[in-house]
Amino acid sequence: MTWELGGGLGHLMRLQPLADGLVRRGHRVVLALRDLSKAGAVFGEKRFSFFQAPFRIGGPARAILPTLTYAHILHNVGFEDAQQLATLTAAWRQLYELVKPDLIIFDHSPTALLAARGIIARKCIVGSGFFIPPDESPLPTLSPGHSGNLEELLRDETRILSTMNGVAKRWDQRPLERITQLYSEVDESFLLTFQELDHYPHRRPATYWGSWNNTAGAAPKWPSGSGKRIFAYLKSTPTAPDILRFLNELGKPTIAVMPEMDHSLRQHLDAPTLRIENHPLDLHAAARDCDLAILNGNYASTVCIMLGGKPTLQIPMYLEQTIFAKRVSALGAGLDVDPRKIHEVAGGLQRLLSQDRFTAAAREFAQQYCGFDVQAQLGRIIDRIERLVVRHTPAPEFH
Repeated sequence: MTWELGGGLGHLMRLQPLADGLVRRGHRVVLALRDLSKAGAVFGEKRFSFFQAPFRIGGPARAILPTLTYAHILHNVGFEDAQQLATLTAAWRQLYELVKPDLIIFDHSPTALLAARGIIARKCIVGSGFFIPPDESPLPTLSPGHSGNLEELLRDETRILSTMNGVAKRWDQRPLERITQLYSEVDESFLLTFQELDHYPHRRPATYWGSWNNTAGAAPKWPSGSGKRIFAYLKSTPTAPDILRFLNELGKPTIAVMPEMDHSLRQHLDAPTLRIENHPLDLHAAARDCDLAILNGNYASTVCIMLGGKPTLQIPMYLEQTIFAKRVSALGAGLDVDPRKIHEVAGGLQRLLSQDRFTAAAREFAQQYCGFDVQAQLGRIIDRIERLVVRHTPAPEFH
């Protein structure tokens, strides 16, 4: 499995059930990860092999902002520099030669995917809609509220494609006709989302595999207080203390999970109706017991809460989260607000508390997928991966 961009502890925890399921069936799983610091705690040091994923350190000389298309995303992670991209793909190919995989699973790893062209190994990609863009050109605009100059967007797309094809030529590979052709050349795509929550809502018909979240954690212990229960899972942002103070003033039973919060600040903000936790909690239990949740646009956590039939207030921090938060709002199952504006957070929360239509929409989503069995679906994905491996008999070669 390769993991190259973005993510954090939550992302690692989402990968863990898939990796663990493959190991349980007797497969050797090698993990190439961008951040190895927490990998052992999540996966277990003795059950997996770990490698440092090759990735670019630092940003581009000139980032493209706002980020409007997938070409801009690739530009901002290093695809604008032909020499650096060639070096990173060479490092990935050396890693493949060392491991000699029968199958490679790509999770948000565009450089690793580009490097794997020509390698005789089965390939599949996993991820939410944001990480598996549809194979089309011109690329659709991502940023809500920004259409951009179409001619400029196409020039950016053509430039990145040219850089990618320069690398393909180095490895004697046929040129790509489109940037996102890279994602259609694999043996299987596992879109870990639901159609209503796809970051690309106009995607052509596709197979959606749903989503799961590693819910390992303690059972929530709700503080005292009357009224609706609020569950928050937030990053420690500059506005986070203000959000917690507002939640404290509401006086409703609230649990806020904030693993990165400074201990002294957490002690200062803890209150009779507000419990601040610094370790993961069982999200299924939280979804069952709360009345609404406040999240940072985290995909897996949001899906878990929505499958529990509860609405969410989304405070997104990054582009991926912003797009996803807009999809939740479009369903009517929540609201998205600007993280820099505490008055929007307060106003959005008051609307969720006072208007039943958000809960009704969340329950409608939950009812639609009431038969969704996370473990069964995960088992089907692993079954499919195993069939791909069985069909592959030649030893890996490099062209």
